[in-house]
Amino acid sequence: TNKLNLPESIVNSCKEGYEPVRNRFSVTELLKPTQEILLSRKYWNEIEVDVSDCINTLFGTAVHKVLEDNTDNPDVETEIKMEIPYKQYVIVGKFDRRNLKEQLIEDYKTCTVSKITKQKFDDDYKQGMMYAWFTYM
Repeated sequence: TNKLNLPESIVNSCKEGYEPVRNRFSVTELLKPTQEILLSRKYWNEIEVDVSDCINTLFGTAVHKVLEDNTDNPDVETEIKMEIPYKQYVIVGKFDRRNLKEQLIEDYKTCTVSKITKQKFDDDYKQGMMYAWFTYM
């Protein structure tokens, strides 16, 4: 939906989305509560999202793009997509940078002020640990 009548360019940017695939889970999806994962997968086609709810994601994507475009270090890879088979499942993820020389991974984050003042970084830490696990698989 577009309840605020936002411009077409923003609407089109928000149309790109994630569609669940059986036995395939993203790292960020696995950070959610189990019940939320099950319900959102079951009712995927019935979930309504307004364009205004995509603004933070759009902003984060723009920041990632600027930072990715400004990497000229030959030891650094950007936008690393990985798939790890685990039993009958596949876990997928994409982190922002990997410095091969320093064995360092980075994943950029944008957030609200309240996240910083409340020090709510548990999910960021868990996501980083999953990406670290990816690099050792």
